[in-house]
Amino acid sequence: MLGMTSCKDDNPSDPPASQQVAGSYAGTLDVTLGGQPVVGITGQAATITVTQTGSTVKLQLTQSPLLDQFFGGQPIGAENVTVVKSDANFTLAGAGKVSMGATDLDIAVAGKGKPAAMEFTITVPAVTVVATFTGSRK
Repeated sequence: MLGMTSCKDDNPSDPPASQQVAGSYAGTLDVTLGGQPVVGITGQAATITVTQTGSTVKLQLTQSPLLDQFFGGQPIGAENVTVVKSDANFTLAGAGKVSMGATDLDIAVAGKGKPAAMEFTITVPAVTVVATFTGSRK
């Protein structure tokens, strides 16, 4: 009798990658405008919220002086952000829009790491804002 085994690496009992990274992350935010650090925002406390939406996530910066100074206090981020797990590391990537006054601008979001130590980046190319968050899940 011949036995067969699967060589597939996925463990069927593991929850989806989108579920594994979901949560609220606390950390600090470094912000540059035109390549220069933004005084009063860089190094300040921030919160990123990652919400599972099926096989993707919604990634939002929900608390930071950046929101108050540039975006009227409203969260910024993207929906339908893809999540890929490789070994114990996660990579996130997506795009969205953000309103600055009466103008809607394209943004890109990215993330990498493990839930215990993640780095997220939100980029607004039209106004050369790059926000890099470093933190961990609460």
